[in-house]
Amino acid sequence: MALAVLRDGRILAGDMQKGLMISRDAGKTWTQNLRAGLMGLALNPADPKRLLAAGPGVLLSTNGGASWKRVLDIPEGGGPVAWSGSNPKIAYVVGFDRTLYRSADSGQTWSAVG
Repeated sequence: MALAVLRDGRILAGDMQKGLMISRDAGKTWTQNLRAGLMGLALNPADPKRLLAAGPGVLLSTNGGASWKRVLDIPEGGGPVAWSGSNPKIAYVVGFDRTLYRSADSGQTWSAVG
């Protein structure tokens, strides 16, 4: 459900059952990194160590996926997540509650967009 390839060659893949898995050898082996059902993953275009994962809400990593912090709870869950191409401090996530959420501070805080 979620996929990102980091500049250092690591592959991150997430799904609803296993959570976030990381491969450091081009997909030959995988290790679990995060125990949360995921529906979306986004790599910041200006800061490759800043990642967003969406599932039970939004989780933020500022160290390339080594650790994660929940920054937004969405009781129904969240799906697609993306960084703005024109302003890498802005990010969006679509909640399964049919709400679009926006962050204007690099994923730290979130608010509903209308």
